[in-house]
Amino acid sequence: MMQFLITAVAVAILIGTSLTTTTVAYAGNDWNDGCRDAGYEHGQNGPFSVDTYDHCGDEKGGDDAYYKGFIDGCMSVEGNTKDVCESATD
Repeated sequence: MMQFLITAVAVAILIGTSLTTTTVAYAGNDWNDGCRDAGYEHGQNGPFSVDTYDHCGDEKGGDDAYYKGFIDGCMSVEGNTKDVCESATD
């Protein structure tokens, strides 16, 4: 079962990489909220976006909002584990 989940995540990442690009541009707390929301959506429905992660950065509040949102979104999908979600960010 674990092998199936890992394979399913890998396939979703490969498919989503060619279909999904998100750019987030916000100011202040809205910046962190937007980055977290983008991460949450990607975690539920697609791959971890290094471009969005780099764009959001952690200098706008220091809380790694996109990464944390991605993990939360990925974890909200039934059957995903923290290990699976974290490995999807590599």
